[in-house]
Amino acid sequence: MKTRNRVVVVVIAVAAAFVCPFVRADLVVDHDNNVFVPSEENKSIIRIAANGAKSTFATFTKKPLCLTTDNAGNLFVADSGGAIFRISAAGAKTPFASGLKKPFSLRLDGAGNLWAYDNELHALIGFAPNGKKKTVLRNLKYPVLPILDSAGNLLVPDYDSHSIFKITPDGAKTTFVSGVNDAGALVFDRSGNLFVYDNFDNAIVRIGRDGTKSSFTKWKGTARTWLLCDQAGNLLVPDDEQRAIVKFTPDGGKETFAEELNPVAAAFDGSDNLLAWDGRTIFKISADGEKKALFSDLLSPDQQWEYRCSSEGENAGIFKVGSDEPAVDLSENIPPQWAQGAGVLWTPDSKRVAINYRAGGRYNATVLYQLDGDKWKELGSPEEAIGKILQRAQDAQAAKEHLPKKTYRRRIWDSYQTRQWIDNNTAILYGYSDRSVAFSRDLSTNEEASDKGDLVAHFLFNLKFDPQGNWKIVKSHEMSAKEVDEDESD
Repeated sequence: MKTRNRVVVVVIAVAAAFVCPFVRADLVVDHDNNVFVPSEENKSIIRIAANGAKSTFATFTKKPLCLTTDNAGNLFVADSGGAIFRISAAGAKTPFASGLKKPFSLRLDGAGNLWAYDNELHALIGFAPNGKKKTVLRNLKYPVLPILDSAGNLLVPDYDSHSIFKITPDGAKTTFVSGVNDAGALVFDRSGNLFVYDNFDNAIVRIGRDGTKSSFTKWKGTARTWLLCDQAGNLLVPDDEQRAIVKFTPDGGKETFAEELNPVAAAFDGSDNLLAWDGRTIFKISADGEKKALFSDLLSPDQQWEYRCSSEGENAGIFKVGSDEPAVDLSENIPPQWAQGAGVLWTPDSKRVAINYRAGGRYNATVLYQLDGDKWKELGSPEEAIGKILQRAQDAQAAKEHLPKKTYRRRIWDSYQTRQWIDNNTAILYGYSDRSVAFSRDLSTNEEASDKGDLVAHFLFNLKFDPQGNWKIVKSHEMSAKEVDEDESD
């Protein structure tokens, strides 16, 4: 079965406020081997050309969440506002449909209908090629991404019924197979056999063209996210625990296909190379397992510098590409348990970098560096200035609540995060502070303050940098409750 120009979708559970710029993992490959991924942080779709060159393909006012493409090279993107856009191969963006609540996945069937799964409505919604809503199939719980069969029908797993449904282009639903306890990823091989990862039984099940079900292998893996079959009929499966991709031959033989990666999405390009994305780096892996990085957000745009740490999170730093000596040693700043999750944002000219990281309990930090000649220098931290603005906002809240001046404020969370570089000299930072109010440090005596709630401040700041790296806050905006809700729901 050919898998090019198909979308692989996975949701990454985010433990911290910033795991990486790409929070949701969709990956699309077009006919020219361009790769498209959503950047929720920058509210855009990123295009990575076959040679690894990165560019912004389209921008949005809401965060893009899921995408797919048709045979003409049009890209369909659903955003966090519930709208679907169609983007031509030339980059022209037009509204296609709206009315979704929480779009989770998009798929095109054999007749050109677009199907969207809504995670809030628990419904699969079909749109005609002109964008008109035509079919709504409700009461589908937690399906992974549907796939197409050879006739252009959609196969959709459903958690509640332990079944996989077949949906025809006109919306008719039948049960394709039942008795799959918790279906994860699905894939067809070239002979038309369907492989299903059963998360409950930790097994890969093979379903023949006639619907006959058999156990292919009893393997405790992590194939909830994706499965792929190559041209030779080998099954490729991600293994989170081993940080590898495992290959199963048609007779069930097992071998390691690629190591030292933990891909959350994958697809084949037009040359049958596997493109595997771990949310930060896209690896190109040839049929014989040779692996190289096609793109990485850890790498500066000029490909001269990179953020790096060990697989255990140690020795974090900025390195000159090809060197083992850090140009910036971050190992004392970033705890090893959070070093791999640090967010790295480079300016377009690669002269400045912002690194967001978990600095400890209840505290997220950001550090800024600027390239001076061939040396990186740390710029002054904006945290103190931003912290004072956050505290003044909390003071105003405390006064409004008529709290005593000696009210003790227990830190719940502080977060300083570089959100985006608008250009080489301007950054958007997010500041957040949450304090639980109490009348004394003896929390057992503070029942009287318990109904006052927390003192919470959310701000966005624009920082402008001069050539020497000095910054100033040129704009500050306190986020409304509605803006905070929309930002968090995104």
